[in-house]
Order: sequence, then C-alpha cells, then structure tokens
Amino acid sequence: MITRIELVNFMSHAHTVLEPAPGLTVLVGPNNCGKSAVVGALQILATNENSTFVQRHGTDECSVAVTTDDGHHVMWSRKNSPKYTIDGAVFDRLKVAGVPTSQLQAALRLPLVAAHDAANEKFDLHFGDQKKPMFLIDQTAGRAAQFFASATDASGLLAMQKAHKARTAAATAERAALQKRLDELSKTLTALAGVDALDHRVQAVEAASESIEARCRELARGEALVDDLRSNANSLALDERRATALRPLRDPPQLEDVAGLARLVSELQTAARELARADRQAGVLARLPQPLAFDDPQPIELAIDALTQALASARTLAHDAERATQSVESFHAREVAAFIATHPTCPLCHSALDASCLLGTHVDQRPKDTRE
Repeated sequence: MITRIELVNFMSHAHTVLEPAPGLTVLVGPNNCGKSAVVGALQILATNENSTFVQRHGTDECSVAVTTDDGHHVMWSRKNSPKYTIDGAVFDRLKVAGVPTSQLQAALRLPLVAAHDAANEKFDLHFGDQKKPMFLIDQTAGRAAQFFASATDASGLLAMQKAHKARTAAATAERAALQKRLDELSKTLTALAGVDALDHRVQAVEAASESIEARCRELARGEALVDDLRSNANSLALDERRATALRPLRDPPQLEDVAGLARLVSELQTAARELARADRQAGVLARLPQPLAFDDPQPIELAIDALTQALASARTLAHDAERATQSVESFHAREVAAFIATHPTCPLCHSALDASCLLGTHVDQRPKDTRE
C-alpha cells in the first residue's frame, strides 16, 4: 500500500505531500485545485506515459515520488527527459533502455493486465479515466468478456459488478421512496394552503387579547386608586373627630429656657458614673490587708541611703577590677608571645608550644614513671 505521495513542480502542485490513511482515502476540493493531477501523477509513475505537459511553468524539473508500506521508494522525475530512481538505483535514458518494468512493478504492483487473446490489448485496473464512465460499463459485451477471460481475479470483478448493480437497484428504490414521500408532502402542503389566512386571523385575535389584558391592568390600577381614596377619606374623618374632641382644651403653658437644666442633668449623670467607679475601687481595696505601721521611718530611709552608696561603691570596684584583669591578660599575652618566639618547642616534651601550653592547659605526652 502506498503510504506517502510527494509531488514537486507537477502541474498545479508546487510541493504537495499526501499520506493516505489505511483503507479508503478520498480527495475533495473545488475545481482546478489539483485532484486529477494526483491521479495523473500516479499513472505516469506506474507506466511512464506522455509527460511533456506536466512540468510546472518556470521550473527546471518536476518529480513524483511514493513510499510503500513494505519499504520501497520510487521516484519519477523529468528535466530534459524522464528517469526513475527505484530504491536508490537510477534508471535513465528510457528511450534506449526502456522502462524498468520488473523493478517498477515489484515495488508498486500496479501493472497493466494483458488480454488473453490479444498481446497488444491491455487493461488498466488501477486508474479510472475521468473523461469516461466507470470501468467497462460503457464498453461492448465482447470487450468485457475479453477482459474477464484474461483476468486472474474475474470472480472478484464479477462480485464488484454484482455489488454495483445491487447498489444501483437500491438507489433506484430509494429514489422511488423519496419521490413517494415528496408526493405525500406536496399533498400535505396543499391541504395546509389555508393556514396563511388562518394565521392572520390568529394574529388579530392575539392582538385583541393583548388589548383586553392591557385594559384589565388599567382597571386594576383604577380599583387600587379608589381603595386608596377611601382609606384617605376614612383617615381624614378620624382626624376631624380628634380635632373636634381636642378643640375645648386649653393651650399648654410656655416653657422657660431648659438649657441650664440639661447641663445640670448631664453633670448629675457624670457624677453618678464617677461615684459608681469610686464605689467599685473602694470595694476592691477593702479586700487588701492593712499596711504595716511605722512609728519612725527615718532609720529605714538612712539604711536605704547607705545601701545605695554601698551598691555604687561595689559597681566602681567591679569596674576597676575588670580593667585590671584586662591589663593583666594583655600583659600575659605579650609575655607568652615573646616566650614562644624565643622557645618554639617545649624543653620537656619537645612538642610545639602554643598559648594553651603556657597558660596551664598543656598535656604532658611523656610516659609516666610508674615506679613509686
């Protein structure tokens, strides 16, 4: 099976690559987009037919290449004259050497079928001519018989012809059924011809219904307004009766300026809050024990002053001691450095001296004398 087709500068194809899927592959597209050119390219690749017209205008060379699922690679190309490249082998000068039919058909398996009783008569089973009807349908019975007599798979071809006839019969039956359905739909449309006039009447009724509904809504709003007026009239009558009942009463006395009274009320409220807070504090403090009674606090105060002075003196002494310690450590460091400079090794164990040895942390590595 062909798995890849590549056309370069072939008719309308500048560079086209097709990868047919397993099974049936259908090329679809508008007119003059190059569908027939793909079929023509495969025909030229299989038989080296006339190819003087296939090279794209303005190019130097055209080619058709296919790859099969069993690993073959076949390319036909034309520059000045056609040549083949089959699985890496180049075949040129075809007018003299001829087409490499055996190598070509071994890779492509698209040969012409020779007639049984006519050596020059051959049939092409693989490509159909676009300008002719389906294969053998338009031929004479004798030519069809000649083909079937020469074909090795005549039973398969007969089955194909039978299947085609069955499909034709099924299509004819389907067409008759569709025509019957069309006739039934035409009768239905004829019966429904008066629906347009009925539709106009329905639209008029719907418009009248919408008008009635609008009037009903307006009537409901009017009834609501009447209810509001009645309620307002009842409220007005009640207010009039109250006014009649209150008319004999005398006017209330004029009040004096109440600003001072308001300030007094505010101050009283503040004082009340302060009193409540003081009561809460007194309740908390009442639970505390009574403090110790001192007859004469002067001795305690003198003792506190003496302790304060002693603490200050102690801090001064500590500071002086820290400074003296730092001075001694600095002196020791200088003395140790000077001694290490003049005595780099220990005179007893002959190990290297460092500050830790001279400050008393050195461990004597000599063996101890156990004779005591």
